[in-house]
Amino acid sequence: DAIELELAPKTTDRLASILTGYAHSDYTRVLLLVESPALARRLARVAAKVTAASTNRWRTPPVFQIDARPDLDDEGTAAVHRALGR
Repeated sequence: DAIELELAPKTTDRLASILTGYAHSDYTRVLLLVESPALARRLARVAAKVTAASTNRWRTPPVFQIDARPDLDDEGTAAVHRALGR
């Protein structure tokens, strides 16, 4: 498993590049920890696109799991979860 703690702002193209790298790796799960509900939504969209583009009969990309950073307060965690439809 891999863990990404998203601290620095990144363009959508950069996020797609990072997730594509994971999609072509041997990882089975990638946990993406975020502070921002907007970033959580954007990562969910990028992860869905990367997964769809990387899945074939020879390879299954890792599961991309997006969640709130553990240092967020309850309100921040709830906002990230709402953005992800939880």
